[in-house]
Amino acid sequence: MLLLPSVRENSIASQAQGIDRAIGPILALSAGLLVIGWFSPMMTVNRFLFLEEQISVFDSLLTFAVHGEIFLLVMVFLFSVVFPAAKIISSYLLWYEYDVTSDHFQKRVRILQEIGKWSMVDVFLVALVVAAVKVSIIGDIYLHWGLYSFTASVLLAMIVLSRLTTLAHRMTKRP
Repeated sequence: MLLLPSVRENSIASQAQGIDRAIGPILALSAGLLVIGWFSPMMTVNRFLFLEEQISVFDSLLTFAVHGEIFLLVMVFLFSVVFPAAKIISSYLLWYEYDVTSDHFQKRVRILQEIGKWSMVDVFLVALVVAAVKVSIIGDIYLHWGLYSFTASVLLAMIVLSRLTTLAHRMTKRP
């Protein structure tokens, strides 16, 4: 049995029509893809023909922690875990929970837009790692579906966030 979240009265979800009704399921898909992207291999790095290592976001975080690379640990954690998750959770709350007639609604929309501005930093971070290894003479890199899952999650969340903010502004401007 599929458990669907309850839709609060006066939320965007309660007033959505047509294709916009797919926003909730797309948010769920984005969340699932994000978790898969965190734990699935994003790339395999081959060095010196005989050393091979598969890397995921989770593996990277563990490696940074073990080696005392606190700055990298914090940056990857913030931009690959915290911001994408916060964006999806905030979008979920805006979609299902927040009352468009509330005095705080527009403030919540602005906060979500600010979170959304950091959307592609996480993908950019992964791209930098890929580029660094590609440029290296001592290694080859092969991309895996974890990277595509992570990227798809970020892109879906960006599209949903854009549509959500458009709907939010439209619904609060009604006479």
